[in-house]
Amino acid sequence: MRKLLYGSLLFIASFCFGIKIQASRINDLGAPDSIIYQLNDLNKTYKTVYQYSVNGFISTTSLFDDSSFIWIPAKQNNLQDIAGVETLVESNFNSATNSFVNYQKFETKTDSLGRCILHAFYAWNPISSNWKGVNVKTEKSFDSNGNLLSFANSRWDSINQVWVIYATGNFSYNSAGKQDSVKYFAPDTLKQLIPTSRIINSYLTNGKPETETILSYSSSDATFVPVFRYRYLYSDTIDRTTQFVESFDVTNNQWNSFQKTETTFDKSANLSSHVVSDMDSLGQSWVERYRQNLAVTAGQANSVQATISYSANNKELASEKFQFNNEGGSTTLSDTLYQEGLLNAYDQSKFVSKNDEITAFSNKNQNDNSRLDWDIDETNKILNVTQFTRPSTSTTKSEEINRSILFYFGTATHPTTTSVPQVPVGKLTFYPNPVRETVTIVNSTAQNCNFRILSIDGKPIKSGVANESINAVSVVSLPQGAYILQLSSGNTLTSGILIKQ
Repeated sequence: MRKLLYGSLLFIASFCFGIKIQASRINDLGAPDSIIYQLNDLNKTYKTVYQYSVNGFISTTSLFDDSSFIWIPAKQNNLQDIAGVETLVESNFNSATNSFVNYQKFETKTDSLGRCILHAFYAWNPISSNWKGVNVKTEKSFDSNGNLLSFANSRWDSINQVWVIYATGNFSYNSAGKQDSVKYFAPDTLKQLIPTSRIINSYLTNGKPETETILSYSSSDATFVPVFRYRYLYSDTIDRTTQFVESFDVTNNQWNSFQKTETTFDKSANLSSHVVSDMDSLGQSWVERYRQNLAVTAGQANSVQATISYSANNKELASEKFQFNNEGGSTTLSDTLYQEGLLNAYDQSKFVSKNDEITAFSNKNQNDNSRLDWDIDETNKILNVTQFTRPSTSTTKSEEINRSILFYFGTATHPTTTSVPQVPVGKLTFYPNPVRETVTIVNSTAQNCNFRILSIDGKPIKSGVANESINAVSVVSLPQGAYILQLSSGNTLTSGILIKQ
């Protein structure tokens, strides 16, 4: 879990790092129709312009050329909903042809509950001028209870230029909703799907797992033959679960254990130990390979501290300490890793969340000479990313060496009062944003203006005219959320995201 979380944070940091807003230009924008930001390292300024349609949008990113004082196209993303499949095409600008050239494509589809039932990735082949499937295409189906019913994984056939299924699986469930059987298939030399293996589960009367048996398909007699299984035992006196991994001996028609995992829990159902042992085939005895000892102690109010010790044969190798606090509506989780009793500063991290969203993160590296912090300012819709370092001449003071600011909503710079913004002649805009009751449309085109409010997926909700220089439009009836507000007057057309609070 920590690796996954660190990987996500590294992606966020690498995307945001070195980005700085030119605040003087933000006021002239109707982001996210257009967003301007600057890269600190090479002092390059980019602009991204969004164009919305009923079934998607096109975003075009351009690089500002200081010598010629013009915007030069760089890349483009085109997101379209085609028959329920969201298709995102990424293109790069080719100066030789003065056009955008396909680069990669993603296809995704979700059901009514937001579960992904299709995912495919393509790369553009410039030689043959067509798309080439990359990695694996996955398709899934679910039943009305949310259980996975089937999946199909496909590889790209470069000769026939199509996806070809290489593995599928069908799942079934018992009356209690527990998975009791999984059957897998794979194509043979004739590309026909044939059975390959099967998993059968059994449960105790209290619903706990009893066995999970893996069988392989025998084509000679068209039967499933046992290979290995997981078997579970539960203690009557203490809360302990023992999992045995067993292989099937066909000659003697019996199961033989070769690995054992024991987990114990305290009276509060907290995990207290996790021990993995291997069977010594010569001595026919269990030899401990790995152990985790977990001690959870309650601290002050709304606080829990947990320590995990990693050891084998009672020799401590490492330990990890978690500190959890929940006060004032904010939750803080800190994680520190020790190795052989010594602090390993590589894994000192701290998370702060509010309303189930992470609002701040900090991470320190070895010797505490550098750290990365980021926080989210929900009021002004700003993400701040800052890197600090400790100079070699100082043992206590940390200096800021890089600061990145990213406006992830353009609404922060729009007026939030009833004062009329200075709108250039021939322009259209609206304020405040976010809005609670009434949005004001400013029309300086000296022409009639039409407005449309759409849902974020392009469905019309409200429309009307805004022919005056100042026009008040009530949005009291709209539920809270994000909408698209389109303004058109003659040849002037603008649109932006409207946030209803």
